[in-house]
Amino acid sequence: HFLDIQDLNSCLSSLHYEQKELCRFVSGSALSSCRLRQRIMVVHRYFVALGRYRPAESSKTIDKKLIQKPVSINKKRIIFSGNKENASVGLARVGTRAALNFSFAFLRRAWRSGEDADLCTEMLQESLEALRSLQEATLFDEGGVSPVWMEVVERSTKFLRHVVLGDENSSSSVQDIPLSDQHYALCLLLELAVQRATLSHLLEAVLLLLLIWTKRKDHKDNRIDVAVTNPPLIPLLKRLKSVEPLKASPNHEQWTDTQPMRVSATECFLRFLQLPEDDSESVDLQLAAIVMMAHLDRLATPHLPPPTFLENTKLYQDVRAWGWVPWNLQEGPQTCEQLGEIGVSKMSFSEKSILLLTNNHQLYNLTYNHGSLVSMN
Repeated sequence: HFLDIQDLNSCLSSLHYEQKELCRFVSGSALSSCRLRQRIMVVHRYFVALGRYRPAESSKTIDKKLIQKPVSINKKRIIFSGNKENASVGLARVGTRAALNFSFAFLRRAWRSGEDADLCTEMLQESLEALRSLQEATLFDEGGVSPVWMEVVERSTKFLRHVVLGDENSSSSVQDIPLSDQHYALCLLLELAVQRATLSHLLEAVLLLLLIWTKRKDHKDNRIDVAVTNPPLIPLLKRLKSVEPLKASPNHEQWTDTQPMRVSATECFLRFLQLPEDDSESVDLQLAAIVMMAHLDRLATPHLPPPTFLENTKLYQDVRAWGWVPWNLQEGPQTCEQLGEIGVSKMSFSEKSILLLTNNHQLYNLTYNHGSLVSMN
């Protein structure tokens, strides 16, 4: 059986159609096309939220109302600015949630399938470099930070913690994630703790290091090099080392031959601790936790009484007041020198005054209105 020209043309068109469908499928499943579709979806959700936002009244209508009711000018302005601010915060929250959901879903899919591993590593590395370029404690004052950004930090911290430890409530496993990405996620978690700079977050970071170290110790495999599994935490330790305490360390003690020498273990440890010059050097997790606790102790030492506080009656603690103090109208913690000079041992607060007991067993009364000490002996 011989094929005529019409059969050959039909076979040729069929081959062309198959090639065209194959090219369309390949181009549609490419990484650039997937990114474009995901970005279009994010933009679509943003404009849907923007369309649901009811625009404010026109300026002409507002001017007429202001002319008719001049007494309520400030109230109208406050309401208008408040609505505008709430709308902008709502739109920003929608955009950030969509971006975070897309980023987290992309990372999970890439780790599960094993594709685009270099892209995941690049994303985590760029985020880590951006955090390291910031100064410490930028998120300490949460009242001055946008709630949208705080939500981003909370969700990112939760996701990174699942990356490092795994999610016990789902089928995701840490074994699916490359070791380098786990290291970047752990470094990001610690950098976020340094940015928040509260004692609770820093202690949570220390507990996280000890938890990971304990897990690896319980499931130790002699086929795995321990040095390779440790993350590069040298930049974090150097950053903690560069943080200076807000208050200089007091030097109350005058050492004599008759007194025993008092040595601070933390001070000696940090003085003789030598960090490697190479930032990519791996650090044992337990050692990193010890160094972090040592730096926390170093920063807290200037605010603590000296070791001989109870032995020397001439050494008194600093007394500070926070809030509305009538005799010293300033913002933030305020030093009460008149209370620190008498050597306060105990305090008892009442509705209108404070009762103070000194180390010499003297009783004083301090009223809130006048701020003058009255001896009650």
